[in-house]
Amino acid sequence: MEEIKLYRLKDGNGYTKVGTDEELISYHNDYVINSNNFKENEIKDAMAKVLTDLDEYWDVEHFYTVPLYAIVENSPRYKERIHTIEQLWQCIQNGYTYSESQIHMKAFLDGKTTAKRLVVIDKESV
Repeated sequence: MEEIKLYRLKDGNGYTKVGTDEELISYHNDYVINSNNFKENEIKDAMAKVLTDLDEYWDVEHFYTVPLYAIVENSPRYKERIHTIEQLWQCIQNGYTYSESQIHMKAFLDGKTTAKRLVVIDKESV
């Protein structure tokens, strides 16, 4: 059975990046080249070829597998499944928790969307 595995990269500061193994390897390699965190002589050794190469630099977590049989193009629910996958991907990109993703999916089914909001409050209110 063919499938798409999704992984999450986390660094020590809470930054998260989500994607397939190829996307995350590419992201890491771009980071190595462009971040100025690696000296010229360190870049070659820091480049990743396989997902396990990232373990030295990131916390790597496999968190979801999408079976491709679920998105067979000729199936009657194909478009619905594609829209669901797109919305779940949006939840991942927005960093939504499971509960927030449930709210987002309900809003999507009602023809709406969601957004996180940063609110400034007085220190005394905390």
